[in-house]
Amino acid sequence: MDGMRLEWLTVAISQGTQEEDRLRRLLDPILTRNPRECHDGTRKGVLKRIENWVGSSNEKNILWISGAPGVGKSALSSTTVSRLKDSQANPLAVFFIRRQGDRDPQSIWRTVAYQLALSFPKYREHLWKTLREGTRNEGVKRQFDFLIKKPFNDIYRHSSQVVPVVVIDALDECL
Repeated sequence: MDGMRLEWLTVAISQGTQEEDRLRRLLDPILTRNPRECHDGTRKGVLKRIENWVGSSNEKNILWISGAPGVGKSALSSTTVSRLKDSQANPLAVFFIRRQGDRDPQSIWRTVAYQLALSFPKYREHLWKTLREGTRNEGVKRQFDFLIKKPFNDIYRHSSQVVPVVVIDALDECL
């Protein structure tokens, strides 16, 4: 029986890897490493406010962190991402701009869609339907509509309690 479980697990992992590879080919996401996190013991107040925002259903659905260059917005984003990954309470998508890399605005929604698909199976199911319709390279607004808005409209039409968190760092640097 243990051999059968191991075989099933191997098949499931292989299928998951194939699906991930197919998504990567279709969406062409930008995969980067997270910037450095906040130093231990710093930014406690701001991080607590972010944590409260993520956990509240009464808050607005966009949290915008602004500040002068070099004040630590990327570190806050990176620390928030680490904490969200540790809690595993919400599906998560992250987009960090490569400072020296390609700054194509269309890569934002392709990357967000790819990462949401990896962490949110119901979204992935609806995204596949959208991708089959062949609507991925038609400008930033259309990409948002087809890769993000349409799948979520389909999901929440049947009421879902799962709320994904999307972290986009340095958006101004790719627009």
